[in-house]
Amino acid sequence: MGPDVTVLVVDDNPQICELLREALSPLATVQAYGNALEALRRAEKDMPDLVVCDFRMPGVNGLELLVEFGVVCPQAGVIMLASRADINGPLAGG
Repeated sequence: MGPDVTVLVVDDNPQICELLREALSPLATVQAYGNALEALRRAEKDMPDLVVCDFRMPGVNGLELLVEFGVVCPQAGVIMLASRADINGPLAGG
């Protein structure tokens, strides 16, 4: 990654959001948001190259946000963060 790469971090936990922003900032331009709708509005204006998103958030959750990002910026890569207890179905891995 480099300064020409934009990473969008979305997590409702301010501590996790800040930790990810600080960790990724030396590698890319990082925009961090505490909710999915705010992040989506930003992505419509400035499409990210990578989205790092929490799976469980109030309101619009990570999977719902992923669907919206697929429409707004289908070229962006996505990393979904979750604890195994947060995930049901095939993504749970067992």
